[in-house]
Amino acid sequence: MFKHQIITDIKKIDAFVKNENCKVFFKDYITPILLKAETFYMGDTKSLQGIFKRFFGMPVFMGEAAIDINLPYPACLFETSHSGRSFAVLAVKTEVIEVDMIKEDDDLVYFIFNRENKEWMPSAGMGIVAIDKRMEFFFVDKERKDRIENLLSLGAILLNTCLMLLNTKNIVTNRVIAPKKLNKKRIKNGKMPHMDYYTIGFKSPSEYSKSENREIENPGITRLHLCRGHFKTYTKENPLFGRIVGRIWWQPHIRGNKDQGFILKDYNVKHA
Repeated sequence: MFKHQIITDIKKIDAFVKNENCKVFFKDYITPILLKAETFYMGDTKSLQGIFKRFFGMPVFMGEAAIDINLPYPACLFETSHSGRSFAVLAVKTEVIEVDMIKEDDDLVYFIFNRENKEWMPSAGMGIVAIDKRMEFFFVDKERKDRIENLLSLGAILLNTCLMLLNTKNIVTNRVIAPKKLNKKRIKNGKMPHMDYYTIGFKSPSEYSKSENREIENPGITRLHLCRGHFKTYTKENPLFGRIVGRIWWQPHIRGNKDQGFILKDYNVKHA
């Protein structure tokens, strides 16, 4: 959705970025990678807040958040909206990018694009991730280090969340094809064409539905309440239905015993 805008604005980077190293890095090096990246539109961060909440105060890409994490393509662009502004993370496998700071056991490099004043601004820095080992930040423009570090931290949470979802058993991706007629007109007018992108959806086999129904039909003594969407990880020692192993996403659902009363909950995620 935003990819054509990001590429268009990077071409104009001379007008709003002073740092020469940043200009060269993004115009000559990152743009070709961005063009080849597969795009995933994740919606507003509010739709992910149930997942986001558990990450605040916890190390990302570590422990439970590092299980079965894999970038599905050599380069992926994850797009979202955050606090009314557009935000994107470009993640690249280390074997397809040459950066001096990469170590032998590093897995991913990622970059942030943040829309400010109607222009897409690349953050003059990057994050390098060695899954379940470490995460490091590097800065091209050290004068804006604090600002860039905040963006990279938010980007790490978004990226980890997206990769957890994409590596979940019952999540499916749907490809949205860019309209050919509109693109033909845009190209004729010298504009960057819109590009295909993926959205994610929840696959609900009948066995998942039956499992949730059983949980509601036998609520015990817990009061009736809304259970927010969450991950469950099943192992070989404790598989789902005796056979399913891996991470499963459970949709928000009602559980508990209405005779015991109701619990009303509201979640509010505050960002530092």
